Amino acid sequence: MIKWMIKRMIRWRILPADYTPNSCIINIYDEGDIIHSHIDHNDFVRPSYTFSSMSKSNILFGKKVDVIASDEFKGTVEIPLPIGSVLVLKGNRADAAKHYILGV
Repeated sequence: MIKWMIKRMIRWRILPADYTPNSCIINIYDEGDIIHSHIDHNDFVRPSYTFSSMSKSNILFGKKVDVIASDEFKGTVEIPLPIGSVLVLKGNRADAAKHYILGV
């Protein structure tokens, strides 16, 4: 399945044709789960790719992500992640801005 996804992302020109990823992280969430505000470790190769495969969610970016209520958060930018979408994180979005996956 992962090889199939990589081939498809190369065909869609999301990944360069000569690119071969050497690692993959798969996160599995229960309904309503979230990923708290963080910056991916610098040891991970940039850019990084987030693929939304089974459910839609939103990702929130900012130097600081505030918790307004138990299910409400405020950051600088919020981007929807529809099912089947790929988000490419590079530059300041990957290295300086925290990101937070809102409840799936």
